[in-house]
Amino acid sequence: IATFSVPIGPDLTTHDVDEFFATLVKATAKRRSRVLVHREAIDDTVGGLLGGFLVVSGLVNDPILALAVIQQILGRALGPEGRSLIPASAAS
Repeated sequence: IATFSVPIGPDLTTHDVDEFFATLVKATAKRRSRVLVHREAIDDTVGGLLGGFLVVSGLVNDPILALAVIQQILGRALGPEGRSLIPASAAS
């Protein structure tokens, strides 16, 4: 089992977000890989990062659709903090 650690503090920088996305891309590189993301609470930061990963990885091309998917999974709307973590395109 491979493990990766990307600490996410209260004040995310662009570097933190990029590191999270790069690590998740690496962790999901193998076919049928599984990933466990752990944080004290599943908050807007986690939702936004996972929605952003959907766009960055190319799994979802439309950031609005990525937001809708994450909101469906969370069972609630994502606030401005989480929404800001979903890039407008995979090129971001």
